[in-house]
Amino acid sequence: MRKSFYLFLLTGVAFILLGFKHSPDTDHAMYVHKEQLAGESDQVLKAAVDQQVTLLYVELDQTESDSFYQSFIEQASEKGIDVYAWGGNPSWGLTTHQDAVTEFADWVKSYNSRSGQTSSFKGVNIDIKAYHLPEWDVNQERVLQEWKKNIEAFTAEVKESELEVTATIPFWLDVLETPGSDGKPFHEWMIHQFDQTTILAFRETLEGDNGIMSLIETELETADELGRPLLIGVTMEDTGLDYVSFAEEGIADMNMHLGVLEEHAGDYSSYSGTAFQSYQYVKDQLNLNPEEPIDSGESEEAHESVRGTYIWEAERLIQEGDDILAFAKEQDINFIYARLDLREPYSSYSGFVQKAREAGIEVHAMGGHPTWAKESERFRIKKLIDYVKAYNQQVSASSTFQGIHLDIEPYVLDEWDQDKENLLSQWISNLEFYVEETRLNSNLEASMDLAMWFDEEPAPGKGMPFNRWVIETMDHTSVMAFRDFTEGAGGIMYMAEEELQHAAELNKEILLSVEMKENPYVNHISFYEEGAAYMEQEIDQLNTNLKDHPTYNGTLVHSYKYWTTAKP
Repeated sequence: MRKSFYLFLLTGVAFILLGFKHSPDTDHAMYVHKEQLAGESDQVLKAAVDQQVTLLYVELDQTESDSFYQSFIEQASEKGIDVYAWGGNPSWGLTTHQDAVTEFADWVKSYNSRSGQTSSFKGVNIDIKAYHLPEWDVNQERVLQEWKKNIEAFTAEVKESELEVTATIPFWLDVLETPGSDGKPFHEWMIHQFDQTTILAFRETLEGDNGIMSLIETELETADELGRPLLIGVTMEDTGLDYVSFAEEGIADMNMHLGVLEEHAGDYSSYSGTAFQSYQYVKDQLNLNPEEPIDSGESEEAHESVRGTYIWEAERLIQEGDDILAFAKEQDINFIYARLDLREPYSSYSGFVQKAREAGIEVHAMGGHPTWAKESERFRIKKLIDYVKAYNQQVSASSTFQGIHLDIEPYVLDEWDQDKENLLSQWISNLEFYVEETRLNSNLEASMDLAMWFDEEPAPGKGMPFNRWVIETMDHTSVMAFRDFTEGAGGIMYMAEEELQHAAELNKEILLSVEMKENPYVNHISFYEEGAAYMEQEIDQLNTNLKDHPTYNGTLVHSYKYWTTAKP
């Protein structure tokens, strides 16, 4: 172990001083999401050259023209870079989606038949993360069986072509058994199917029991026996788990580790190079971005009274989009706050947003956490804003988000009781930053959730109550008026009275949110006990009572998850 450590240290110093240079006998791959390729193809190639990339795994968009890919591949070829069509989705692990798997292969074959040698894809890379499916937790063996069948269908589809057939898989498949075999590990079966495989060894250190070398040892030994080449993949994505990514350490540190990895893994005949995910996460560090254009979002549109909901589970948008839209139609929903997983490519959301807008539903991107009130966590707000702005620039006008919504409730933190004024000041500072950044060069609407009990809480340094400051600052505010009756002392009207007054005086739009989540301790804050029909009765009464209010614009039900399972 000591000898290995000194090799790591000395080689690492050499790479820092001399720069990272891959062995001429190995490849270096970079993954590129289709949104980046469509909007930043020149920058992608600059990054590839800068990082000595020899293979580009480009996420395929079958709606793009042949000429788009032909031009890009020709430019890459001139730089000595091979381009592979990269595709996959967790749903491709189910036989009900086998058509999507074979259609991907068919499209690439057909494209190549229409293109010249210098503008054809060198190969295909399939990336099926079937372990992200809900079915994985319920019946893993069935998912493995269907995943295996779809891989067989895919490889059969490209068997007679000249395409190189490659795959991306995680390092831990060696603990799973291949369906229909006599105990053969699933990673062994997978590696055997492909001309080359990338093993995702998402760690930010080489050494130790949980380091990259330890995680990929079995795969390298297996590939040696099978005579199949392997690439070793790492990530620069900010996953929230520091030990799996080089996001904190930076690109120079990643390159240094990849260089040292070659020294370690080079003893295996199957080792053929490295890969990193992805261009999206390194471009800022390389200073290769094009100048950010002014957002071309749509001008503000007149809209009917809001009847909306919150969707907190980002995976629902991706996996259950049609179900959400069907429920929205049934319930006359025309407004959605949707939390985003910023690790997902833009394509994960663009289809849903487009369908929603075609159905007359306004969609605002949502994020938030109690800690986002702290100035030290401001970067998370910035990250959300940057993602939404970049998304809106890359997708079609019919797929854009129309606003960003924050739900930050720092009063659940210990600091609220210990030093409320300080935390409130930080929260206000972050909200000012949020509104300014959101509005900068965009037509995005900035909004937030506001608890109904801030009536007497002063906003430090603002000379007014916090609730009034929020309503004045935001484009619209949704007040969490969590009560299960409309009229009378303690009801929705009573609890939101001051916020409604502020909104009218400030000429700012205000929405009222109601709760459907069960609260076993305080029944009167939720309609869980009464059910959906009773909630509708109270919302109707609320709308009737406020029909003449100048800026009241409707209600939201918190949340979709609980509304869909509510009592009748």
